[in-house]
Amino acid sequence: MTIAINDLQEEFDEHDSEIETVARDSIGTTVEVILYAFKVDIDTETVIRERDW
Repeated sequence: MTIAINDLQEEFDEHDSEIETVARDSIGTTVEVILYAFKVDIDTETVIRERDW
């Protein structure tokens, strides 16, 4: 998932744009909710550590 979003960021860059701060926070929060819902005991930052956005 993180790598796919990294690829999406490249598309934003090609159009002189970026994933904004609110979107970044939203992605992180969504990942956190999914981890909680599936009772996965991993820190959110660890899960998205490969991010480039």
